[in-house]
Amino acid sequence: VCIRPPVPEITRKNGMTIVTAAGRTFLFDESRGHLASASYNDKPMICQPMALNIWRAPTDNDRNIRHEWEKAGFDRCTEKLYACTVGIEGSNIIVTSRLSLGSYSLSPILHATVRYTVTPEGTLKVSIDAAVKETAPFLPRFGVRFILPDGSEDLDWFGRGPGGSYADMKLAAYIGHHHAHVTEHFEHFVFPQENMAHDETEFVTITHLAGRSVTISADTPFSFNASHYSVETVTHAAHDYELTASPETFLYIDSKQSGIGSNSCGPVLPNEYRLHEKQLSFAFTVTLA
Repeated sequence: VCIRPPVPEITRKNGMTIVTAAGRTFLFDESRGHLASASYNDKPMICQPMALNIWRAPTDNDRNIRHEWEKAGFDRCTEKLYACTVGIEGSNIIVTSRLSLGSYSLSPILHATVRYTVTPEGTLKVSIDAAVKETAPFLPRFGVRFILPDGSEDLDWFGRGPGGSYADMKLAAYIGHHHAHVTEHFEHFVFPQENMAHDETEFVTITHLAGRSVTISADTPFSFNASHYSVETVTHAAHDYELTASPETFLYIDSKQSGIGSNSCGPVLPNEYRLHEKQLSFAFTVTLA
């Protein structure tokens, strides 16, 4: 006899949709249309709202293209929610949001549909379909940001490593099973900038000091990086000594990130390494344990 887990439980409270399944609780903010937090057995695993992200802290080689990115508002994006719906499909709970990402006083950079699926087993599946404005420059990256609570320190992944890798920088990083500590997983350049992403990743797990873990996996390899510094913190620091580490862990999951290139003193980034697609799709699974 096959016994199926019960359909996840839904409650609504103070503008939040709360979905509970197999000891996992997911809070969705109806005013923002995003996952607001997640917990397992009442222990917080994701402590702040998920957010779409296209910005990276400019590298030395981004010194020219960054002016186009900033003119287009990539560095100061905010989301605008158009609709958020909650439904049931079979045994799954579906939360669907339609939103845009853009900068104040400028037309949206992209419009996206984000679909969250909570299964009876307590797994969260996320899919994102986006249309980028035709006149927008190529994107630095396309993905999401998660913020994990203080103590989320042990980093384990299968993909390129142990050093950083990007679309045009792979030969020094091999595909395999790697391990690191988040505190050490950051390159302290004199001029703070994007670093230590890992391309062609199949899964990444961050384990809390208390033993609980968050795993991101996908059928299509993705890029990620994790550190105690937000993109905004790194962007606005002019020197390494100005950086202040956060106790939380910032986990960036990208379907793709533009290459690094050599435009600080060489040619512009070749087209094949630019994130120039105008129709983007990204799907991944979040597992709490």
